[in-house]
Amino acid sequence: MGVGNANTSMEQRAFEENVAALAPDAVVLNYFVNDAEPTPVPGGNFLSRHSYAYIFIRARWTLLRSRLGAAPDWRQYYRSLYEDPE
Repeated sequence: MGVGNANTSMEQRAFEENVAALAPDAVVLNYFVNDAEPTPVPGGNFLSRHSYAYIFIRARWTLLRSRLGAAPDWRQYYRSLYEDPE
């Protein structure tokens, strides 16, 4: 039951809602670096909820900003997920 773009909390919920009743003999959970991401909260503006073009352009803008040093790149982002909060 692979779930793309889901963190561990989301995968657990999907398991409990869709698979647990089947009482599987074994469950394999693959952990990847993005599994520490916070669970997304529905919301955003009208365009972010209804326009793939907007999402594409916004992603490209974010990529450009990170390449110019105006925003963190993906390495910095994922490192920050695992930093010890002090």
